[in-house]
Amino acid sequence: MEGRSVSIVESKTQKIIEAINTADAHYNIVILYGPHGIGKTNILRNVASSNGIKYINIGEHLAELIKDISPATRVRNVQPLLESMLETNTTNIIDDTEILFNKDLNQNIPLLLRNIGRKRTAALVISIPGVLKDGKLIFSEAPYWDAAQYDMHDFTLVNAEKER
Repeated sequence: MEGRSVSIVESKTQKIIEAINTADAHYNIVILYGPHGIGKTNILRNVASSNGIKYINIGEHLAELIKDISPATRVRNVQPLLESMLETNTTNIIDDTEILFNKDLNQNIPLLLRNIGRKRTAALVISIPGVLKDGKLIFSEAPYWDAAQYDMHDFTLVNAEKER
């Protein structure tokens, strides 16, 4: 079983590298998506370590940065805070992105990514927990409080799940 999961990680690592090399030049965003617990973090850590790419766990970093900001101003501070964590002229990987979907932060995820992507000269690889359904990325579904669907047509998408 261990060898099988390693080969999946290696296969997905190669797909991410190919996606980085062919990402839409306008936004330079590659999204690795899949359900919680599928192995997105292992794949992204492998991509980072085997290719010398900066890996950022934004869940930890962003939570620390926004904790002292008043709730009323957090919404408009997410993008600048996120951008301050990234290196603009080199590929970055961001993981543990659930914090971006927090309803209190009131973020339009595709718009946030487009705005960040426009300023970049290198790819940004981001993991997003969810599944693709009818052309939309589903973060969560009703009746959950954080249910959200996003049209991600502007980005290069890579499915973390094993191909069937």
